[in-house]
Amino acid sequence: MSFVKSLFFQIIVAVIIGIGVGILWPDLGSLLQPLGTGFIKLIKMIIAPLIFMVIVTGIAKIGDLKSVGRIGFKAILWFEVGDRFSGSGGWH
Repeated sequence: MSFVKSLFFQIIVAVIIGIGVGILWPDLGSLLQPLGTGFIKLIKMIIAPLIFMVIVTGIAKIGDLKSVGRIGFKAILWFEVGDRFSGSGGWH
């Protein structure tokens, strides 16, 4: 019974149902397309703040930037450069 409650199983069942709807009722699948598009946009919208908060929380738990060291500084720098690059290029 615990396998049925697992997220992996639920995702597989949802994919199978989605494929079935697309094959059996393509018109219904087309009508549900805006729902899927909205869901993907919501997921994309939450990714950047989630990664940012994970980094901020990790740094806050360490205390000061000196104990993070060179690797922590490089990680923050790469994150900021990538964030600025993707934001300016429209890849979000």
